[in-house]
Amino acid sequence: MAALRWGAETAVLHETDLTIVAVVAGTAGAEVADARTALLAESQRIAAKTAAELGGKLEITTELTRGDPADVLLNRARTSCVLALGPRGLGEFSSGLQTSVTSRIAEVCPTALVIVSRWPVPPTGAADLTARGPVVVGVDGSAAGTPAVATAFDEASVRGVPLVAVYASRDAAFHDPSGHDPNGHHPSGPDTDRGPGAGQGSGTAGPETTGHEILENAIDEYRVRHPEVKVITEVTVDRPVRRLVEASETAQLLVVGSRGRGGFTGMRLGSVSTALLHASACPLMIVRDH
Repeated sequence: MAALRWGAETAVLHETDLTIVAVVAGTAGAEVADARTALLAESQRIAAKTAAELGGKLEITTELTRGDPADVLLNRARTSCVLALGPRGLGEFSSGLQTSVTSRIAEVCPTALVIVSRWPVPPTGAADLTARGPVVVGVDGSAAGTPAVATAFDEASVRGVPLVAVYASRDAAFHDPSGHDPNGHHPSGPDTDRGPGAGQGSGTAGPETTGHEILENAIDEYRVRHPEVKVITEVTVDRPVRRLVEASETAQLLVVGSRGRGGFTGMRLGSVSTALLHASACPLMIVRDH
């Protein structure tokens, strides 16, 4: 029920409604359909309780649909702002097939996809949101990653928590030639002096661009839009997947783009996003560029 609780809380924070979908595979019998109906009723009760504990109002609808689970959820995602799933997909499958369903959806999901591996039980109200850690966003300087940065700022804002923006590369050439610590953590905000030229550029990396410049260019516009969000920037010489997995251990949400600098238009899912699908220690949000 972790994905359900996450979805209910997030819907309250964004002042939107929640649709809970249960899918019965085409070959399943009446017993499975009855079990899904009971599950929907219990899920609606839990979602309403979650919303009440946050002190918010939540309109909840339920849908019981027969068909291929991945196809049904992908079709539903086309008219939704976020699709939240558990790490193993849907319960009627063996473990391997559950993983396959989740992976199929992740490859082509038309909206933001969240894989919720765990979520505190029970929620303890709005104060608990700030105690769950920051929002973390993986930054690579690509245009495809811009929607992920924008979404991460939005999520940090509604949750009232800091945003940690991480740029990780194994290429030491991206080390700042000024001698800046490549593994440093640098709190910043609207009053921080980032030096001449900070925030200028298109957000894409040139041949002599340092990691710090890539990161600042990627987040500068959204930092101006969200002065209420405390931003912590981190540039590190490390494998992106490893560093983001480490960051997820103390975060309440990890946000990444669907494909990175090595990706191409039409690419389904990048290597970093794919690796994080089942490795992130906190809810993982994959934001597709359109």
